[in-house]
Amino acid sequence: AAGIIGYSVGDVTITNVTNRNNITGSTSTGGIVGYAKTGMLTIVNGKNYGEISHHNSASEVDGVGGIVGYADKLTLRNCQNNGVIYVFNNKTLYTNIADPVKTEICVGGLVGKVKDGVYVEENSNKGNITINSNAHTLKVGGVIGSSLNNSKVVRDLKNYADLKVNSNNIYSALESNSEYAFMMIGGVVGDLQNNLTLCGNE
Repeated sequence: AAGIIGYSVGDVTITNVTNRNNITGSTSTGGIVGYAKTGMLTIVNGKNYGEISHHNSASEVDGVGGIVGYADKLTLRNCQNNGVIYVFNNKTLYTNIADPVKTEICVGGLVGKVKDGVYVEENSNKGNITINSNAHTLKVGGVIGSSLNNSKVVRDLKNYADLKVNSNNIYSALESNSEYAFMMIGGVVGDLQNNLTLCGNE
């Protein structure tokens, strides 16, 4: 679900775009783009003012972001999220080490999850993030939830909003001696495999 493009495939460029409508989804959800597959997604001068709500994840891996929910490859410049983000998941997705379901939810003020390559610079988040989820893995960042593998440029990112995360399932999994429960929370990025430059959480 998204304010502008729900699902894109291949190289896509979006410039000077604004969303002011509220969005509700149960798969990858973003203010501008929900899910971008394969090619490079490029967004320049994108703004979101709409409230984003993500309820009861329907996928094993979901991304939720003020601008982009999930992207294989992403270039993001001069974008801003002003909308609040709510993630609610009351399903018991992981209860013990014998449970085969390992659901991951990545939430960011701008980007939920990027898989293979990211060029993110000069972006900011001003929308508060509130999460109540039983997912076995939560990756939450004021700007980016998770950026993996070939992350290249991550700089000039600012978060001006609050993050609030509640997860009962993390504790029930730990009590069951599970090695699979994770919670990664950062003021700017939750999970990153690269360096941050000129970033701030205010």
